[in-house]
Amino acid sequence: MFSKKILMSFASLVLSGMFFLIPPTHAASTPFVQGSGYQSGAYDTDAMQPTSFNWDRNSRFAGVTEDVYIKWSYTTPAPGNASLILDENGSVITKSFIGGDPKYSIQAINPNGTLKWVYNTNDEMTMGSPVINKEDKLIIMGADKLKSINLNDGIGTETKFGEAYPTQIAIDDKGVYYLVGPMRVAAYYPNGTLKWKASHNYSRGSYPILTKTGSLVFKAGNGTAGSLYSFNAETGQKNWEYGLPSNSNNTAPAVSVDGTIYASDRLGYTYAIDPTGTMKWSFKADAASTSANIVDPVVSHDGTIYVVNATKNLYALNSDGTIKWVYNTNYGINSSPIVDKNGDVFFFSQSAANAIDKNGKLIWSLSIEGSAFNSPAIAEDGTIYAHANNGILYAIGGKVKQDSEDPETEIPVEPEIPSSGRALLVIMLQNGVEREYDLSMSEVNAFVNWYESKSGGIGNITFAIDKHSNNLGPFKQRKDYILYDKIITFEINEY
Repeated sequence: MFSKKILMSFASLVLSGMFFLIPPTHAASTPFVQGSGYQSGAYDTDAMQPTSFNWDRNSRFAGVTEDVYIKWSYTTPAPGNASLILDENGSVITKSFIGGDPKYSIQAINPNGTLKWVYNTNDEMTMGSPVINKEDKLIIMGADKLKSINLNDGIGTETKFGEAYPTQIAIDDKGVYYLVGPMRVAAYYPNGTLKWKASHNYSRGSYPILTKTGSLVFKAGNGTAGSLYSFNAETGQKNWEYGLPSNSNNTAPAVSVDGTIYASDRLGYTYAIDPTGTMKWSFKADAASTSANIVDPVVSHDGTIYVVNATKNLYALNSDGTIKWVYNTNYGINSSPIVDKNGDVFFFSQSAANAIDKNGKLIWSLSIEGSAFNSPAIAEDGTIYAHANNGILYAIGGKVKQDSEDPETEIPVEPEIPSSGRALLVIMLQNGVEREYDLSMSEVNAFVNWYESKSGGIGNITFAIDKHSNNLGPFKQRKDYILYDKIITFEINEY
């Protein structure tokens, strides 16, 4: 009998050293996911990047790494004051603060650099940043109204919420909207009905995130005082508050797969806070010049924590807060970096766009005019987008290295051999017990789909496995119920 052994891994198949010219932009071929530490919200998963925060900022796409050049630039009416998002066709959506009439302008730019549509408004959107929901609508708060904008033509409708929440909306798995405003935080159903409302102590709030355990986490502050908050997203009850000297800023705390929250303050400290609100460690970088320049960390899939905090350095930290490496840009970094599928890090410093690999080595640096204060985005074709403080939106193109050359991420590929359509599923549990089941491949695939969905925060905590031929005794059926959080690893041996 032939056998084929498959070790389950989330690494990608490696095609070492192969580069491809950028293909034409098209709808995203793989779905958007927020990351293992986040609750999977009702975003448009066909979009290339439907939100700038409330995800781990680890793109499923590879960014350009060779023969880098400016594909095009588009001048908007004023500097961007919202982070970029990308719809399923690769259109770039940004927001500008004009200050006159209209006060704000949201613009959609086609992948070729031409204007698709403009949505102007005088409603206050101070720190608002749009997102794309699962109904394929662009949503953003304007004063006390929820704006829902058609992605094809820019025509919008409004729903009255009653109070202003001038930050980015976070969406949970049921489509509920979570918003942070002055001295308040609230959850609303999409029709404008209030689910709950609670208070915090400060005049301004930052972008919120939703963790996979159901916590709503955000920063709030005024002047030099502030706090990191955690609320129960279902009930609105405050879980805990951790004081840190920070004002509001245009980024959001990060959460890792183990539930640790990472946030930065204006004095240059980055904190690791456990899910109960207790500090695990802190790291000191240079102080930010203003609260508006605070940049919260990004955690890569390999556990590296990237800290910039508007200083001249990009720090790569280990999970215990020790320094892995430091990259000196000589100029301040004023927006969150983004990590691509190969672990390369893309960020903008004063008058330059930069890419470095996961070991801190420069891949490329390209001169631009101005500095990007809004976090960049990566399209499926590898294009890097950034909106500078001079109003210019840049599209940076080049060649894409499709997969990592790191041999540690390779999956052995064996020749195709005949299969019986069955496999032995071996599960190692935390208590040291090893369970083995002889199952059909459809049953194995159902288990794998459950496990991967649960790792994204979706689905039941248990999975029932039919014991089949082990159904001894007078029973009609026997099943083992496997708890997700008790699994250490599992192995599939197809035969």
